Parts: sequence; C-alpha cells; structure tokens
Amino acid sequence: MLHHFIYQPVPIFSWLQTLANFAQVVTIFSVLVAVYEYRRRGKQDKNLATIDQISFFRETIIPKWTEIIKKIKSKDKKFWFSRIRVDSQDIQEIKKGQDRNFDNQVSIFFDASKLESGEFVDNDILDELIFLLNMLEEFALKVKHLETEDHPALASLHFTFIQVVEQNVAALFFMRNVVVGNPIYSATLSLYDSWKDKSQKPNIIKNLAKYGFITKEQQDDFYRKKREGTQNYN
Repeated sequence: MLHHFIYQPVPIFSWLQTLANFAQVVTIFSVLVAVYEYRRRGKQDKNLATIDQISFFRETIIPKWTEIIKKIKSKDKKFWFSRIRVDSQDIQEIKKGQDRNFDNQVSIFFDASKLESGEFVDNDILDELIFLLNMLEEFALKVKHLETEDHPALASLHFTFIQVVEQNVAALFFMRNVVVGNPIYSATLSLYDSWKDKSQKPNIIKNLAKYGFITKEQQDDFYRKKREGTQNYN
C-alpha cells in the first residue's frame, strides 16, 4: 500500500504516527457510537452487544490477521509465527526469556541492517499490522465500555484473542514506545491481562492420542524427538 521512503526517519515515523493517531480517533468514535446505542437501548441488550462483538471479531479481525499471515508468508515461506506472553509493559522485561521470539516478530517489519538505506521499516507489513492492532483496540474498548468482559459467550474468543495479541506483541510495543510515545493500545493490553490466564493452550499431541487420531507409541515417539531437539513443534 505504501512504498519505502528514502532515508528520512522523521517522515517515515510521522506517517506511522499519523496513521496510528487517525485510526485511534476513528476507533474511539466507533466505540462512543456503540456505547451511546447501548445506553439508549438499555442494559437488557447486553446479550446483543456481545453478539455484535463476537461478529466483529470473527468477521473483521480474524480475516484481517489471516490476510496478513498470507502476505508475510508470501515474502518468507519459512517464517514461523511466535508468541510472546506479556506480564509487564516494559519491553526489556517482556524480552527476558523470550528474546528469540521477540526478534522473530520484529524481523517481520524492521531490519536494523538497512538503517542507512532508509528501508529499515517494511511499511507494507507494518501498515497492515497497525490496522490489525487498531481493530483489536476497538474490540477491547467495546468489551470494556459495554461491560461484557465476563460474559460467558465471549469465552469462545479468549484463546484466539490471546493468540493474536501474543503473535503481535513486538509490533504493538514498537508503535506504543518507539513511534507514538504514548500508551496506545491500553484497552487491548488490559483485556489481554484479564483473559490471558483464563485461556489454556490445548495440548494438540495429547489430544490426538486421547481421541485415537494417533497411537500412544506415536505420541511417545514425538515427545522423545522433541526432547532430542529433532522435532519442530511449539
């Protein structure tokens, strides 16, 4: 969508700041409209608000992330999508024990070796990630302000929301700390913090064995190879 700039750091980041700030305004306006409608109709419509939130997540956020994944894969077929757990809002604390995953996520949109050429930010990817992050923020703001955070129906989204956030932690904090310099995406982080321990990543291999898709011997062989470092699976 956007072309690389020549080496002019200020214009590059000015554009990203403008994009992020404009999207914030649009997001806040959208949330205010939703809150107004919710208050106008009355709290009995909380279930309807929840249905709207689920629809927005499944029909807007998931397709957008799927689109970005395809774009990233088209540039690097071997790219692996790592996850980063967030227990602090300090980048250095987040990176502790997760440096490899953090560097992996950063490599999607930033290359320090190209600093002098001015092409150190891949705007084609980062622009798309900004749109995704703003969608997540809009979703989180609606959940927070419409007080549906603990609604049972949203439990079906916990795992996917956590996964999408954790796969985009580097981009989120790059925009938050490096480009914009203010606590954007606070609602996303707040909702993430509330949901992260309510969603457990399923153990696919154990479930495959449990329900007869693979044998006990295949399961044991898988974990043996994993211990030996010859099996790739996260």
